[in-house]
Amino acid sequence: RLAEEAGLQGSEGEDFVRLSMIVKHNSAVAQRPTEDHSYHHLGLGLYELGCRANHSCFPNAIWLDAHDGPEGSRLFRSIRSIKKGQEVTNDYLSEHMQP
Repeated sequence: RLAEEAGLQGSEGEDFVRLSMIVKHNSAVAQRPTEDHSYHHLGLGLYELGCRANHSCFPNAIWLDAHDGPEGSRLFRSIRSIKKGQEVTNDYLSEHMQP
């Protein structure tokens, strides 16, 4: 139905729906801090490595906006020791549960 509403048919419609689902399930908000300590919403980003991290209710890393990097950059920061070869995990469900 999504592709039909966009006026797309056949493989174009299939590609559109596939891309829409990738963005819906793998995108992250890109933002930068403002002088009043709030955030300016830049849009959504698809981060190749960031969206590959698995969820954990007890993660060993957090995913943050990289305020000193290029606008829209994000980084993982460990919050406890991570051994070589150990999977980096992130609690990405909590951001989806916020009002």
